[in-house]
Amino acid sequence: MIEIDAKFRGKCNKCGSPILPDQKIQWNPVTKLTEHITCFKRSCRFTPNNLNFKQIEIIENNKKYVYDTIRFHEVFTYDNWEKKLLGTYYPKNKNPSKFASDSLTQDLILNKNGDVCATKRLGLAMFQAAYWKFPKFLSVDIVVPVPNYPTDIENSSGVSIAKNLTSRLQTKNPQIKYENALQKLTHVKVHTLPKHERDDFFVKNQVYKLVNHEPILNKTVLLVDDIITTKNTMIRCMNELFKGGASKIHVYCAAQTHYNYF
Repeated sequence: MIEIDAKFRGKCNKCGSPILPDQKIQWNPVTKLTEHITCFKRSCRFTPNNLNFKQIEIIENNKKYVYDTIRFHEVFTYDNWEKKLLGTYYPKNKNPSKFASDSLTQDLILNKNGDVCATKRLGLAMFQAAYWKFPKFLSVDIVVPVPNYPTDIENSSGVSIAKNLTSRLQTKNPQIKYENALQKLTHVKVHTLPKHERDDFFVKNQVYKLVNHEPILNKTVLLVDDIITTKNTMIRCMNELFKGGASKIHVYCAAQTHYNYF
């Protein structure tokens, strides 16, 4: 979103009312529309349909998006880190019907292609789910995304979700920072390789490296990604963060691939 001067003459594309000179407005580079910032903020809301969080409903512009969060209760705890999931991602080649019908899966695909509305929905769901279920996320020191390769869409995948999630966490704790502390060194989609080739690739190649250790030194880090398919990406990223001095790491992903279990 791009905040612009309200000298623009016209109507808000959300509420239809005229835009006045003293009002804050923004231009959406995806929809090519101008709207009041207040209209944009209230256009999306979150509703857990029950206390078990089996589903999360997000209402946006009178359209309902239902995320199945059947795996939300799963918490994987290891020596000095934990992994938490929002829901499940269904690959098209493994489960084409669920791929087409599952709202969370479709928003993850849109987010990978830079759709800011999908990013906003995912960030909202992850924030509200964390707020109700994992309040310790509100006291982390820094949010670090699993990085994209430089030639990928800059604001997509885990990076865009992490940025959106950070801005929402900061409404509860302004001390939380966002930092691109990691860099991806290869464009190879490692998770698509057969297991023996994947393991061999990680042994022979450094896929991620820490580029800035000062912000994470002795800090509690929230490592964020969109989809987790194998443990390799997270393990490599966490190794770099621990080597850089992070004291504790929480892993938070929007979804885990359906056919692979961590």
